[in-house]
Amino acid sequence: MSNITRQTRQGLKIMNSSATPIRVGLIVPSSNVTIETELPALLARHESATFTFHGSRMKMQEVSEEGLRVMNAQRERCVAELADALILSACVQMPSLPLIEPAEAEFGLPVLSAATATAFTLLRRLELPTVLPGAGRLLQKDRRESDVA
Repeated sequence: MSNITRQTRQGLKIMNSSATPIRVGLIVPSSNVTIETELPALLARHESATFTFHGSRMKMQEVSEEGLRVMNAQRERCVAELADALILSACVQMPSLPLIEPAEAEFGLPVLSAATATAFTLLRRLELPTVLPGAGRLLQKDRRESDVA
């Protein structure tokens, strides 16, 4: 199935065969850009659902106890900005999606990232198939009704 990705004023829109897009709101800490690229890339692989992504940023001037307190105090504003979307929060700084399957092959162990775990949780809570190609073992089979193994 081919997907079309289009940047809109409201966010990144991924269109496939689904009739009604699912709005995903991302509350992103500070200067994080990894989750903003990896989660849409992952969910674009979904066979039957369409997602739109919308973000709100919690800004942090310095990494300190006070800086974290100030950043966390912004969460209510972020939630209000994304009131009509399913809201997720993730804090990662290193792009990892292209490394998931090679690392699994090299180490013989399941490998997770914030993006793959977030995508899995989102799909499972929406009761959608949890299969996304090229995203590692967690997203290789449909786990809607079974325990994660």
